[in-house]
Amino acid sequence: EAIPQVVHSKKRQVLELTSLEFSVLIGSMLGDGYITKRGRIQIEQSDHQEEYLRWKYLLLKRIVSTSILTAIRKRTSGTITRSYRFWTKQYFHSWRELFYPDGVKTIPAKVVYAISPLALAVWFMDDGFLRKHNAIAIATDKFSEAALQEIIIGLQKSYSIQTTLVKRGRLYFGVEATRKFVRVVSPHIIPAMRYKLP
Repeated sequence: EAIPQVVHSKKRQVLELTSLEFSVLIGSMLGDGYITKRGRIQIEQSDHQEEYLRWKYLLLKRIVSTSILTAIRKRTSGTITRSYRFWTKQYFHSWRELFYPDGVKTIPAKVVYAISPLALAVWFMDDGFLRKHNAIAIATDKFSEAALQEIIIGLQKSYSIQTTLVKRGRLYFGVEATRKFVRVVSPHIIPAMRYKLP
C-alpha cells in the first residue's frame, strides 16, 4: 500500500499534503520521526540541531499543532540532555498503521517509491554521518533487515546508488556511491548540517 498524500483526521477533515511537506515527513519517518497512536507525528532533535528542527518547523508550519517545545531529560548517569520537538495535527492514523503495523516502527514496502531527493536529504540529516575516506553511512539499526533490503533495491532503481548493509544495522555507501548520493541531496542540505557531507 502506497503512503497516502491525502490524509484524514478522526473528525473527517481532509488534508492534502504538498509535495514539500510529504517529502519532509517521509524523510523524518525514515529518520527520527515518531507517530503517536492518536495520529500525530512527533519531530524531535537534540539541542545542537536546534537550527535543523526550526527549519523543519517552518516547512511544516501549516500542519503543526504546537509551538517548538523544550524537553529536558536526566539520564541515569546524572547527565542532563536538552532537545527540541513539535507535533503535527492528528491526521496521520493511516501512516501510523503503515509504519507501526505491530506497534514497532518499520519501513513500509512502498515507501521506496516516495523517497524524493528532499526526503533522502532529510533522512540523511536525521541519521546520516561521515565515515573515513570521505564516505558516508546512515544509521538504520531500528529497522529489520528485510525492510532495509527494500530500501537498498529502491536506491539502486531510483538513483543507481549501491549501498551495503553492515552488521551494526547501518547502510554504508562506498566512495562512488557517496559521490552520487551527495549530488542528489546536496541542494537540500541546510548550512547547519553540511558538516555531515564529505
